[in-house]
Amino acid sequence: ALYSQTLVWTALANPDSLQVNSVGFTANDSKVLSATNCHPAHIRLWNNNNGSLHWDYEVPTSLMCIMGAGISADSKYLVAVEEMGNILIFDNTTPTPDSINSIAMGTTYAFAIDIAPHSQKIVVGASNGKLQCYRIVDGMQLFNINAHASWVTAVRYSSNNMKIASGGNDGKIKIWDSTGTLLNTLS
Repeated sequence: ALYSQTLVWTALANPDSLQVNSVGFTANDSKVLSATNCHPAHIRLWNNNNGSLHWDYEVPTSLMCIMGAGISADSKYLVAVEEMGNILIFDNTTPTPDSINSIAMGTTYAFAIDIAPHSQKIVVGASNGKLQCYRIVDGMQLFNINAHASWVTAVRYSSNNMKIASGGNDGKIKIWDSTGTLLNTLS
């Protein structure tokens, strides 16, 4: 069967037409988050009903492209990871998101980020096979493990917060418990 799609709205995620690297929805689907390539990179929040721009954060010139972005399950936080290993955290409970913390991961590159659905943690995939986890409220690192033989390019929490899946440049998917203990490797 063929399916048809209807375009609801379209918008330019970056004023300079740079590529979009990450998107996401708020919990109630009222807003859409976008994160883009750099010089300058933009993190933007859109009204999902009509495509109007709600918030535009131009990433400082000292940082590079935003490779991953996410929204907490309660829509309280927005997070983004910049390609050189910097995490940006925003409070989304204010009329417009407010920057509350940044974390330097200590890696050369970073690619993917996810927020645990029912907790205040983020997991980030980076270069040198690193998988790192941080608390949102204070930026404390909870674990930093060598997860893959090469870059960790994808990360995702399970819906119950109990597991983390990571995907790497080594062609493997690994399943971890929420403390960073390896449970399974899928080739």
